[in-house]
Amino acid sequence: MKIGQPALAVVALVACSTLTAAAGADAATPATLRGEVLVGDPLTYTPLDRSNCNPNGTSTLSFDVNGTAAGPFPGTFTESGTATIGPQVGADFDGRGVASGQVTTLDTQFTISSGDTTITGTKHVTDLPTPAPQQQYPS
Repeated sequence: MKIGQPALAVVALVACSTLTAAAGADAATPATLRGEVLVGDPLTYTPLDRSNCNPNGTSTLSFDVNGTAAGPFPGTFTESGTATIGPQVGADFDGRGVASGQVTTLDTQFTISSGDTTITGTKHVTDLPTPAPQQQYPS
């Protein structure tokens, strides 16, 4: 199974996130993650379970990733989640000879550490855009 790592590792968080900020945040702290971007280090992206791979049907992939948080809460992040991928009939984005599949759902739990502020939250996304044919994913 192959899915584009950035589909999971680079995530712009918007209103679909629920969050809790720990003590230490002052009144000037933004109350939303709008504009927050999590950039996962490809070396920390760890697929946890590939046993549910069905290239002709539905596949699931669990993962862990960490990296840099940018936006209203700059710092670092960790994220764990599960993606559901449809039939793998799409383009070979990274030249490895493996067709890609559309991510149909994404459920994650994340923690952002920004100075004295810790934010934890979840994401459940079901309306994911189809990658453009010319989009290139890093290997």
